[in-house]
Amino acid sequence: MKVFTVKVKQDSSVRTRPTLNEDGQSLAEFILTFGIVCLIVFIFVKLAFNFTKGYMVHYANFMASRSYLVQDNNSASPESADGSAEQVAYTKVYKKIFPSVPRNKIKFMQPSSVDKKVYVGVRTSIQESFSLSSMIGGSEPINLTSESFLGRTPTISECASGVCNSVSQISGGECGSGDTKGFVTLWDNGC
Repeated sequence: MKVFTVKVKQDSSVRTRPTLNEDGQSLAEFILTFGIVCLIVFIFVKLAFNFTKGYMVHYANFMASRSYLVQDNNSASPESADGSAEQVAYTKVYKKIFPSVPRNKIKFMQPSSVDKKVYVGVRTSIQESFSLSSMIGGSEPINLTSESFLGRTPTISECASGVCNSVSQISGGECGSGDTKGFVTLWDNGC
């Protein structure tokens, strides 16, 4: 078998096109795409954590408001009962459910501190960062606010005062003195 070789004279005026080396292009595209996908996943994970924290704050706020609604220390003055209810609602309810929220972020709206009694309850305001990076979503924090205005049930001292006033109006005397002393035991419990 004979092998023939052919020599071709190359013209120096004709320019040859260099071959493009495409080695590693798919790796570069994969790394770029993988980075963008990871960034999107991390953003959604951070948003999911923000939503979860918001729901936990709502739950803790509502449970603290329920505790604040009914707590009574059986004292003679309603104002001291409000302070006691606030303390119990925070330490025994809110702190157990959501211990990472500091005390200064929770505001108890007492009946004596609000103009309209429909705004008696618990309000919590916290701040969270929107995303992991300030380049995406900005550097401003988002405000999460939860309000639960369930009110306050009348305390025993308020009920006793109401019953006493009613008895005083009926008997014409002063409640708890003289002939009307026995009428203080009338109790409605519904005030």
